[in-house]
Amino acid sequence: MIQNFDLSKLKADTFSADDSQQRLEIELEKLKKELKTLVTQKIKEITANPDMNEIINETYASLQADKMERISAIEKTLQDLTKEPHIPAAIKPNLQTALDILNEVLEQKALTRTDIEVLVEKIIVDKDGNVDIYLKHGLGNLAAYDFKADKENQKLTMLLEAIRLLEKDETGFTSVKFLSDSLKAMGYPMHKKKFVTYMEHLLELGLVEKTGIYHYPYRIVASRQKLRDVEKMFIMVGQTGGMPEMVFEYILKENGIDPEKDLEIDQSIDFGSTAAAFSGGMGDFSVEFEPSATALEQEGAGYVVASCGVDSGYVPYTSYSAKSSFMEKNPGIIQKFTNALQKGMDYVQEHDAREIAEVIAPQFPDSDLDTITTIVNRYLEQDTWKGDLIFQKESFELLQDILESAGELKERVPYEELVVTDFAEKSVSSAEE
Repeated sequence: MIQNFDLSKLKADTFSADDSQQRLEIELEKLKKELKTLVTQKIKEITANPDMNEIINETYASLQADKMERISAIEKTLQDLTKEPHIPAAIKPNLQTALDILNEVLEQKALTRTDIEVLVEKIIVDKDGNVDIYLKHGLGNLAAYDFKADKENQKLTMLLEAIRLLEKDETGFTSVKFLSDSLKAMGYPMHKKKFVTYMEHLLELGLVEKTGIYHYPYRIVASRQKLRDVEKMFIMVGQTGGMPEMVFEYILKENGIDPEKDLEIDQSIDFGSTAAAFSGGMGDFSVEFEPSATALEQEGAGYVVASCGVDSGYVPYTSYSAKSSFMEKNPGIIQKFTNALQKGMDYVQEHDAREIAEVIAPQFPDSDLDTITTIVNRYLEQDTWKGDLIFQKESFELLQDILESAGELKERVPYEELVVTDFAEKSVSSAEE
């Protein structure tokens, strides 16, 4: 005997757009506090070392820019949650990136000086003749935004949400209407007709099968374990082209795993937001910096299972860059700066985790001393910090291997043409004396 039942009564836990918005707002507030702390620290250092004003400003400029970019990315995501961007119908069919929109404006024959003034914030030409053009209204970030890639990432996310709904089901049956309505309730732009394609994917994966019966058209044939195994291949590592993703993919390839075929990687989330997304239920693994990784452990939201730094080898993750002209004119400043950094490296080698944590604690106001000690101890055990600042050729070649493997490096650069080790070598010698 077949029992009829109404699929519209099926219920499943979902994450709403409001939940995502709340997590992002918390992360945004945290980043703003960190930026404020960074600016305060810079002012203190300039006050204490006025003769190094220029080098301190250059050092903090990139750190501040990184925070501001992450803040901008989260603010844009929050805007996207409440407002769908309008794209002119004449442009949309051939649109690949937001740069196409800007090109449509610039290609107008009647472009006037006023139009340029509306688009361009400022134009800077340095003494070497290099030109930097800054656009208004966030157009600089918009031009780099890839709508096509973002759309594909959203499709993948919706498919995985559908799989999670199957996992939570208690009836053994489902329908296109139920799944599409559930995704729509989560805030995804979903319609019943559009979801038919997603249902075909679920059929191909062997998760459901057709019944031919109107009231319950699809039977869930996959076990909860199989559904979880499919989700298992869903990993967040931050946006495309970033070092976390490139290093992670390099490690996978070195161990015989194809990042494109053997698992699914979500690259749509800004790196500063992946921890919040992971704790909110997105993904089975996430690649994180500290203190986010330890914070996830303390919250009971996850565990540190491996170190990309250990598995990748000595990747020169942080290096200092300066123009040749600046180095030639200011060798004394560069040497003093390098000597100061070497003193810090020496301190790390000569003190335990607790002592190091006490010194750096003011730079991490949102983390307690015990947490910082745990993180420092982990880094010490992994031999994260080198004993000197000399940029070795082996590490430089490894960095290029990683960039090449990720498709981000078109042509390799000779080590001798780009790397200067004189200042680092002198700092080690002076420390030994």
